[in-house]
Amino acid sequence: MNTARFLVTKAYPLKDTHSDQPLPEAITPIDTDTLLVEDESKNLNSTTSTKGDVVEDKKETWLTILLQVTVPFLIAGMGSVGAGLLLDYVSNWKPFIEVPEFLALVTPLLGLKGNLMMASASRLSTLTNMNKLETLKQKLHAFVADIFATQVLSIVAGFMASIVTIILGFANKQHMDYQHSFLLCASSILTSSLSASALGILIFGVIVLSSKVSVNPDNVATPLAASVGDVSSLAVLSGMASVLYANLDSKPWLCPTIIGFFAMIIPLLLFLTYRDKENAKILNSSWPRILISMVILSGGGVILEITSHRFSSMELYQPMINGVGGSLVSVQASRVSTYFHKNYEPGELPWKDDSGSNIKCQSPVRVFFKSGINSTAARVLLSLIVPGHLIFATITRFAFKSSNSHYNPLFLTLYFSAALLQVICLLYFCQLIVNVIWSRKGDPDLFAIPLLTATGDFLDERSGVVEPALRALLLVVELNKSPYDLRLATMRSI
Repeated sequence: MNTARFLVTKAYPLKDTHSDQPLPEAITPIDTDTLLVEDESKNLNSTTSTKGDVVEDKKETWLTILLQVTVPFLIAGMGSVGAGLLLDYVSNWKPFIEVPEFLALVTPLLGLKGNLMMASASRLSTLTNMNKLETLKQKLHAFVADIFATQVLSIVAGFMASIVTIILGFANKQHMDYQHSFLLCASSILTSSLSASALGILIFGVIVLSSKVSVNPDNVATPLAASVGDVSSLAVLSGMASVLYANLDSKPWLCPTIIGFFAMIIPLLLFLTYRDKENAKILNSSWPRILISMVILSGGGVILEITSHRFSSMELYQPMINGVGGSLVSVQASRVSTYFHKNYEPGELPWKDDSGSNIKCQSPVRVFFKSGINSTAARVLLSLIVPGHLIFATITRFAFKSSNSHYNPLFLTLYFSAALLQVICLLYFCQLIVNVIWSRKGDPDLFAIPLLTATGDFLDERSGVVEPALRALLLVVELNKSPYDLRLATMRSI
C-alpha cells in the first residue's frame, strides 16, 4: 500500500481515512521520492545519481588522494624492498642453487599471486563503493565466496606457473630431473594456497576497516595486497622449498602426495564456488587473464634467471621495481573501474564521436592533464615515484651493505628516469585497457590489473629499468681503467 507524507502546519482532529472530503488547505502533500532523495543526500559524502550522470566524491581532492595513498604506497614499497632483500638472500640457499628453476619460478608465481589478490581487492573495493557490503550477511557472503574463488584460482595458478617453469627449464637444458620437477610443483602449489588464504583475510579486513573510517578502499587495498603478497609469498616459497628439498631423498613420496591432495580438493572447491552464480561468472572469466599473465610472466622469469648471473644485484632491485610500479597502476585501475561501475552501464563510455560511438583511445593530454578525478589521481600517483624510489633505494643500500647495490648519482638518475617513464606508460595503458574492457561489457576489476602488472613486470626485467641502468653504469664505472678494460666493459654492457 502506498503511503504519503504530509507537512502539518496546524492540528486537526482525526477523521476517517476513507472519507471523500478534501484535505484542509493547511495540509500540503509532499513528494515522497523527493524527500527521500533529499534525506539520503544529507547523509552521503558524494552526490547521488542514476547511472549516466557522473558521480564523484565532492570531498575527494588531490590532497585527499595523496594522504590516503601515501601510507599504503610506503608500506607497499617497504614490502617490495623486503621481497628484494629476501630474494637476494635466499638465492644463495641450497635449494635455489641446486634447483635454479626456483629463481625462474619466482616471477610468474609472485606475479600471478599478486594479480589474483589485487583483482580480488579491486572487486571488493568496487562493491564497497557501490554500497553492496553494508550488512553483515552481505559481508559474510562476499568473504566466503571470495575465499573459495581465490583458492581455486591460486592453486591452478601455482600449478601452471610450475609447469611452465619446468617446460622452459627443459627447453633450455635438454634435461629434466623428475624429483626436482615434483619439488617445484609442490612448493608452488603450497605457496599459492597458503598465502592466498592469509592474504584474503587481510585484504577483506582492510577493506571493511577502510569503509568504517571513510577512506576510499580503492586507494589502500590494492597496494597492500601487492606488497604484502610479494614478501609473504616469497617467504612461504623459500620455507616450503627448504623443507621439501631437505626431505627429497628420504621421503620421495612427499611432493607427489602434496600434489595429489590438492588435485583431489579442487573439485570440491569448484562445486562450492559454482553454487553462487556471480562467483561462477567471476571464475569463468578469470581463466583467460591467468593464461595471458602466465605467458608474459614466465618469459620474465626466464629473463630474470639469465640476467641475475650477469648482474649480481638483479635480485635486489627486481621485486622493488615491479612492486612499486604495480602498486601505483593497480590503484589507478581500481579507481577507474569503480568510476565506470558507479556512473555508466557496461558498454557505455563517457566519450563519444560525432556518430555517437564510444571513443576508447584517449590522448595522453586528456589522461593526465584534464580536470577530472581520474586525471587528478594519475598526477598524484606520478608525484610519488621519485621520492618513493629514493626512500626505497636508500633503505636498500644500507640494508644491503655491498658495492653491488650500485647506489650512486648516475645509477639513481637512470633508475628514477626509467621508473617514471615506466609508470607514465602503465597509467596511460591503464586508461586505454579499462576503456576497451568496459566498452566490451567486461569487468575491469578482473582483467585490467593482471594485464597491467604482468606487462610491467616483463618490461622491468628486460628493457624498463634495471638492466639498461646497470649496463650504462657498468660502462661508466670502467671509464678510468685501461683501454683493454674499457673495451671489455663495453663488450659486457652490450
